Amino acid sequence: MSSDPPGKRRRESTSSPSRRGPAAPVRPAAPAEPAEPGRRSKRVALAAIRPTSRDDFEIAIICALTQEADAVKALFDERWDGHGQDGYGKVAGDPYSYACGRIGRHNVVVPHMTGMGKANAANVATNCGRSFPGVKIALVVGVCAGVPSVSGGPGQKKDVILGDVIISQGVVQYDFGRQTDAGFYTKVTPLESLGKPITEISSLVAMLKSRDDRKRLLQDMSEYLDVLQGEEDLEPGYPGVEQDWLFEPSYRHTKPTKKCEDICDRTKLVRRDRLQGPNPPTPEVHFGLIASGDKVMKSARQRDKIIRDHNVVAFEMESAGVWDVIPCVVIKGVCDYADSHKAKSWQKRAAAAAAACMKAFLIRLEPFKIREADGGGSSTFAQPRATEAGASGNARDSYTSRTNVQNPCPVDSRELQACLQSLSFPQMTNRFHDIQPAEDNTCLWLLRHRKYRAWADLEHSILWIMGKPGAGKSTLMKYALDNHPQLPGVAKDDIVFSFFFHARGHDLQKSPLGFWLSLLHRFLELAPAPLAHVVQTYLRKQATHGKHKEGKWQWHQSELHSMFKSVLPDILRARRVLIFVDALDECGKDNALALVSQFNSLLRGLPTDAGFRRFHICFSCRYYPIVNPCGRHGNQLEINLEEENKSDIRVYVHSIMSDRQEQTQQPTVQELIASRANGVFMWARLAVEKVQELASEGHSETKIRNSINLLPRELEEVYRQLAKDMEPSSIKLIQWICFAVKPITLDELRWAIIIEPNDQRRSLRECQESEDYIDSADRMKLQLRKLSRGLAEVSQPDPSKPGVVQFIHQSVKDFFTARNPPAFDKISTTNGSIQETHRQLAMICIRYLEMEEIEPSITNKLWDFPFLYYATTSWVAHAKQSLSEVFAWPSNACITMWLRIHYKPKFYSFDCLGLGANLVHLLSKHGLAKALEVVLPNSNHTIDTPDVDGRTPLSYAAKEGHEAVVKLLLATSIVKIDSMDQNGQTPLSYAASGGHEAVVKLLLATGIVNVDSMSQGGWTPLSYAACAGHEAVVKLLLSTGSVNVNSGTSYGRTPLLYAAKKGHEGVVKLLLATGSVDVDSGDRHGRTPLSYAAEEGHEAVVKLLLATGSVDADSGDRYGRTPLSYAAEEGHEAVVKLLLATGSVDVNSGNRDGRTPLKYAADDGHHAIVNLLRLASLG
Repeated sequence: MSSDPPGKRRRESTSSPSRRGPAAPVRPAAPAEPAEPGRRSKRVALAAIRPTSRDDFEIAIICALTQEADAVKALFDERWDGHGQDGYGKVAGDPYSYACGRIGRHNVVVPHMTGMGKANAANVATNCGRSFPGVKIALVVGVCAGVPSVSGGPGQKKDVILGDVIISQGVVQYDFGRQTDAGFYTKVTPLESLGKPITEISSLVAMLKSRDDRKRLLQDMSEYLDVLQGEEDLEPGYPGVEQDWLFEPSYRHTKPTKKCEDICDRTKLVRRDRLQGPNPPTPEVHFGLIASGDKVMKSARQRDKIIRDHNVVAFEMESAGVWDVIPCVVIKGVCDYADSHKAKSWQKRAAAAAAACMKAFLIRLEPFKIREADGGGSSTFAQPRATEAGASGNARDSYTSRTNVQNPCPVDSRELQACLQSLSFPQMTNRFHDIQPAEDNTCLWLLRHRKYRAWADLEHSILWIMGKPGAGKSTLMKYALDNHPQLPGVAKDDIVFSFFFHARGHDLQKSPLGFWLSLLHRFLELAPAPLAHVVQTYLRKQATHGKHKEGKWQWHQSELHSMFKSVLPDILRARRVLIFVDALDECGKDNALALVSQFNSLLRGLPTDAGFRRFHICFSCRYYPIVNPCGRHGNQLEINLEEENKSDIRVYVHSIMSDRQEQTQQPTVQELIASRANGVFMWARLAVEKVQELASEGHSETKIRNSINLLPRELEEVYRQLAKDMEPSSIKLIQWICFAVKPITLDELRWAIIIEPNDQRRSLRECQESEDYIDSADRMKLQLRKLSRGLAEVSQPDPSKPGVVQFIHQSVKDFFTARNPPAFDKISTTNGSIQETHRQLAMICIRYLEMEEIEPSITNKLWDFPFLYYATTSWVAHAKQSLSEVFAWPSNACITMWLRIHYKPKFYSFDCLGLGANLVHLLSKHGLAKALEVVLPNSNHTIDTPDVDGRTPLSYAAKEGHEAVVKLLLATSIVKIDSMDQNGQTPLSYAASGGHEAVVKLLLATGIVNVDSMSQGGWTPLSYAACAGHEAVVKLLLSTGSVNVNSGTSYGRTPLLYAAKKGHEGVVKLLLATGSVDVDSGDRHGRTPLSYAAEEGHEAVVKLLLATGSVDADSGDRYGRTPLSYAAEEGHEAVVKLLLATGSVDVNSGNRDGRTPLKYAADDGHHAIVNLLRLASLG
């Protein structure tokens, strides 16, 4: 468990939504350092051996919907088909397709159902049993309708809410019975009609209902749900408590074509306690009978009757069909309440929760017990055992021919998934999906091109696709990637990676860091065995710095590059590698040149003998900054796009303008456009739009032809012509698209352009009454085209998400944000005017927040206030980029209201100020010293005011390391230097924790700061600094002579213990040099600094501690574990040697259960350590 300092605000993984979902406010609780029961979770080495035939699959996972199956497959630890692996086939007559993989210790098969309902489920279960005769049980996983509440103990009810998960204890076929004049009666009792679960399943379910096991199940479920939230395509984000609606049973949804939010009376909503807290509720797991039938339950009245009759906890449509074919467990996520108010907005979240629970369930299921329970491995399907001789043979042949998949994966699957999540970011594939596919019958030339095919034939090679802005490079790269299987020599198991740089996107989309993160993610996903050291690096960072998902540390591009460089030869021993990198120029000149240099170096260092596969890179780029890319390199080839795509432009123009009828002897307008485009697709697009605009206005062919002839030949000049004499409304729109701090949606933009920076209107109603107000998204699309003169568009690759406004091409943004703009006078982008633009955009956000209708309660009606989210979460970012000292900062009343909105789940961010904060807090936190100078003279009564968390402006400034702000605040002589927040942390402890040496010096220089103040968890500034490894701060604190170097936290952990545990060698040296540190102090678990250092494998720290001569190298903790025991279990051979060399450790000492260091090492497969210990025991 974590031993990080308490008092750090963090978002809880058990309830946090996805990166795209609503955030949860988690204020710091009273700090209580988590107990460490002697040990963190043990890693298990899993041998990822590919099954040789269909007989090796023991578990079927049956899902009715594609999104349910997608969530399940996203949690595979290994995929045994796809990515170049051969499938396993199926018996003749089986109409279904199957996905095969591994989850934990189980080989699983996921059949793809063609529809919902009992009959479909029974049919797929039967066929799955025929094709995969080794399957013993099925898990029916997906979404269901939940009951409003379940029994929570004698006389108590517990809320069931959307996103909870149901695990079956049985299934009642509620539509199986007899219909009489008196009504419908279920014929028999549920367990009589469908049989009881097999003992193996019912025993596990019973265990999971116990308090401790249920708690661990929920913890693992939360961890896997976090993994799924990194899968952007699944969209498993938490929709928000404001979308969880349970209406009174008697209140019906009367118009099926309308949404609840549009017509239903919210006064009829039922209040649930679980939805009332400040944070989104943690998903719960409920156990009980599940009602299964062939009809969708959409009646609250009928729902409640069946609940009364059969005490069910959920309704669904498949499990009754599976139950009698094969023993099964039903695991389903609640997506609605089985009433008329059904909506699909919760299905993806519920499917993800069910899949996460499924995996948490499976890792607790012993594979061999199932086989034993049913008689030595015979199939438990109702159908007779059947195999197809050829299928398993082919699979086996495929397996033996592909040696790269036989290597054991040396890390636990959960650790692998956590590492993958740390390497991922939500926007990794956004740009690829944004790019429109090539027009029909275009780009075909590439596959036949001599240089393209030569590139694929060379041993190790780079291909450059060079072109002007707008020439169509990205479209061609997408085509190349989609059609790479047509390259000569490409095999199914080749590793193919692509990255599309995007200068208009998120920071990681336009940086080498994003590229290396994405690359390592892809390679680790496809080849985990050779990249095991990446996972080990991740685990070391987690142990040293804390949790990545809490922002405690980040990957660096240099280390990612080094790891890839070191492992590439191992990968090429077994698999060919193809890398496609688009828009290299969009990561900036220096970054682009550095990446090219790195890959040139990689190519030069690669072996070329027959034992290695080929390595190919394809870059697309403008002609600058990469000039003469091939140079003297014989293995690099270049294709100039404008020389090749003229026929494609002709095809494109004719396809768009095919309906034009031209009576002329001259070249047609289509031919004129194609000939003047000079190989630049974007020029042709703008010319086509110009023709369409003129034609719609009734202009003659001669006028249209002359207009095309007058269009400048260079794209930049076309932009200049379009931008000439733009109206203020157009300029404002361009500013928003250029400088919005996050992608802005169409609905947000229609409000952003109606409000003025100095708007005197006091209500949104007044804005709506203005003649400039645009009342719908459709009209806004028309205005967008008009105001931008065709230079902006709406990008909406996913119809379920709002469209985002962007320029039609990166070259448009380059034009409007050029350093010495060839644009137009009204948009000048010198530094000053960029700051002025940000000032205006910030003021627009503030004016929106100050409107009469804006109050915290409206966050439940976000659809009525589309600009609220952007205004709330972005105004500070704009203000920080303006001239802060002359900015018209909002009043404290406005900030108070803003914070109350910011604390709503959808708006909350980890970086938010505490409730009750004021303008001085805000400026201090963000380091805006010049603005603070202006504000302070009139802010005496708020300079030292604490917020709801007890944080003062000085506390915020100290934590962020803002030296100039701290100086200003100290100079007022008003601030309390040792003010404590609700966790007992002072400004000094925050500065020490962050390693802010300059701020620590300022605070110490006052002469009145308490150097040894103690937080509620017993942490001192020295504890914080030592734990984080901040040597300079530790040195400063020790130099005061006023710190207790042996001060222990509430768990008895000293600064030395933390430094040793985290591996901070320099800090350990400083503490030992004091001569007064207790080297062998033990915490509440009896564990010493040496014990922790040995467990973590910090060899240098172990040497330092042993060299003191004051440590007991064989000290046992309360569990009977010695430093040698921990080092042996974790496989730290060097540490084991150091401990054995002392001659004072008992090699055969056992813990409370009698397990010796030798036993720990043997169980985890650390053979070198086993040999060392055996020799030591003999000697």
